[in-house]
Amino acid sequence: MSPDQSVAEVVPRTYRDILDALGRLEQLDAWEEAARLRSRAVATYARRWDPGTLRALERILASLETACSAEESRPGRAA
Repeated sequence: MSPDQSVAEVVPRTYRDILDALGRLEQLDAWEEAARLRSRAVATYARRWDPGTLRALERILASLETACSAEESRPGRAA
């Protein structure tokens, strides 16, 4: 987040990135992990939007990116 952006501007963008990553994870057939992270993301997004909420969403997004990378590099996965 740059200094000229407010949390109210960044939280929705971060949540959109989460939704995109969830879609990617679901396409990789990691449904259980996607459901778990979706539940966390929804609960977090529903809270008051403050810097702590943004940090929590960023951690969820990082977890999603890690899960997607792990699924994509799993042996036997078709390219």
